[in-house]
Amino acid sequence: LAYRMCQNSGPMLWLRARMKAFVFISTEQQHRIILLHEEGYSCTEIAKRMKCHRTTVSRVVEKYQITGSVDDGLCSGRPRKLRKCVHKHSHCRLLARGLKGCRARSKPLLTDTHHSHRHAWTKKYVKWTNEQWSKVIFSDESNFYLTGDQCNKYVRRFPVEEFRPYCLNLSVKHPLHMMIWGCIAASGIGWIKIVQGIMNSKQYVEVLEKTMLPSAQQLVGKDFYFQDDNAPCHRAKSVQQWMKRHGVRLLDWLAQSPDLNPIENLWAKIGYEISKKHPKTKQELTESIIAAWHHIVTKLGNCLSAIQRHKEFVLERKWYTS
Repeated sequence: LAYRMCQNSGPMLWLRARMKAFVFISTEQQHRIILLHEEGYSCTEIAKRMKCHRTTVSRVVEKYQITGSVDDGLCSGRPRKLRKCVHKHSHCRLLARGLKGCRARSKPLLTDTHHSHRHAWTKKYVKWTNEQWSKVIFSDESNFYLTGDQCNKYVRRFPVEEFRPYCLNLSVKHPLHMMIWGCIAASGIGWIKIVQGIMNSKQYVEVLEKTMLPSAQQLVGKDFYFQDDNAPCHRAKSVQQWMKRHGVRLLDWLAQSPDLNPIENLWAKIGYEISKKHPKTKQELTESIIAAWHHIVTKLGNCLSAIQRHKEFVLERKWYTS
């Protein structure tokens, strides 16, 4: 069994002798083996003179007869990405300076129109005080699935274990899922509502009346601002009429701007909590969502300063994605 190893010092050949130890045969020794073979010596005689195993001699001779050289061929494996002039030390210096290879974040595409709108929005609200932000009710919907982890799954495995069941993140077509509507404020979390099917304007009005209003009055009082995104069911005529009848003040919101909504961070934490419980039925999924939602209140903390810092951060980034 032959092993090859490429180093800067030149071609080398590693051979296993009698399956007990590795024997190193340099290029110079391989040339001597070929010279003795051409002089008529047998492999056994050459092995005695070179003090190596007969199999080693026969493999060197066989390689020379096939390739016409004792030099090693191209090493197998993944092609090198760096040019030969780029030393490995350069890569180490990049890592030392903090330049690591990372997976690109997935964010919505922002056009020039989005940038200009984010500019105007940030300029308008960046000077809001903590007292003003404490009156805002942030809301959003999110889907949670019964099968599969709610977060990335990492495993430590051998190369041959790639498709072992315990090394896979299994998925199914059309998995059972539940849409959850929730809201938060600086003072804490509000109520959540399990949405049956796809949210439409009729369901949204019901959510606003039976879930949002009680939550807002409990968290803020009657004087509050309400935030929701620009989904079609949120901007339906019946919804706008309901808002007007109840005197709900809407916070201006931008398209393609989930990064500005602090509730988005809670959905990720809730998904992580659900994945740890591995629910198997719809009832277990519901219980896991409710438990995770109420558990998150202990980690919510005071988000007033966080909201303000986030708006300033967006302003510093020239209104790009944050």
